[in-house]
Amino acid sequence: MILGLKIFIGVLSGYLLLILIRVMLTWFQGVDYGKPYRILAAATDPYLRIFQKIKFLRFSAIDFSPVAAMLVIVVLIDFASQFIREGRLSLGIVLAVITSALWSVVSFLLSLFIILTAIRFFMGLSGANSVGPFARTVDLLIAPILEKTRRLFFRKRFVTYKTILATTGASLLVLYIAGKVLFGLLYNVLQAFPI
Repeated sequence: MILGLKIFIGVLSGYLLLILIRVMLTWFQGVDYGKPYRILAAATDPYLRIFQKIKFLRFSAIDFSPVAAMLVIVVLIDFASQFIREGRLSLGIVLAVITSALWSVVSFLLSLFIILTAIRFFMGLSGANSVGPFARTVDLLIAPILEKTRRLFFRKRFVTYKTILATTGASLLVLYIAGKVLFGLLYNVLQAFPI
């Protein structure tokens, strides 16, 4: 059984790598990779399409469906790894793995928006082109979060764009640190759960 699980983990890890390559190749539009690419697409696209049908995985201009697809594989690998390590799967271990996967998604999103907000903030400080295509793309991605920050902290007061960026970045950083601590504690509690 252990050998079967190790093979299962190896196959899933290989498939995860194929999906990652497939997703990264989509970033370079207009390039013809030939037959190897078509084989890769035929192997990965049916699985990826399952997640592309889930509408809430699209946030603003970003499609998170590949992240969700890879996350499911990572969770399956974690379950198999935990079973190999512990020799069993308890409810606590299952909940701990799910909690870990959930934190992976949340921390990824928080990190992404912290980085985008910091980039936009420093572009404003340095006097970089604030109307260029890159700045407009970043603005489009972070606009919903900036609006939530403005409503939460500034309501009817006028504040500068830099102030909203700084407040959003600081708030996201605090959320990241608090989330890391809380999810870490929850993971440890759940993993120790005897059932």
